Amino acid sequence: MADTEIAEEVLYQMAKALKFMAKCNLVHRDIKPANILYDTRVRPDGEFYYHFQLADFNLSNEVATARTVAGTPVFMAPEVYDRQPQSFSADIWSLFVTIVWIRNIDSFRTYSTDDKIELRDKITDIAQLDIFCLIRGMAVQDPKRRMSARRLVALLEGDSKGAPAETSGPMRSRHWTS
Repeated sequence: MADTEIAEEVLYQMAKALKFMAKCNLVHRDIKPANILYDTRVRPDGEFYYHFQLADFNLSNEVATARTVAGTPVFMAPEVYDRQPQSFSADIWSLFVTIVWIRNIDSFRTYSTDDKIELRDKITDIAQLDIFCLIRGMAVQDPKRRMSARRLVALLEGDSKGAPAETSGPMRSRHWTS
């Protein structure tokens, strides 16, 4: 399975996990590749697939009490870095960065900086690439304007309301990236 296909499956399965967490009023606060476990399973037709699971809930918190800086710096949402109130949208930002890491866009896996402004600008610049046109709402710096997990799952399952005009049909049935 290519990085693109893995990224698509991680995005969909983790979006569903984050939607569930939001329903439970929890924010994970440390979404990153190392906290996504997987195993290989077999469908009834004999085809293999990856099943991904979110792990390491040590930093998780109810939204009302999620205030401290927590997580892995390169994957942290701007509001976490800035010690602002945190919501479910912080996990959406981190999931986008995880997808960028999986795809290794612009050699992201080896990218390093201590400058939080440079980092968030790099993420928002990457989000402007055509390959991310359908999910760039995950990387909006203002958490109030960032795409929700519920909206992301709906988009991935084919509800294209509010998506770019070129979007039609379920994203699960075709690649959302090139």
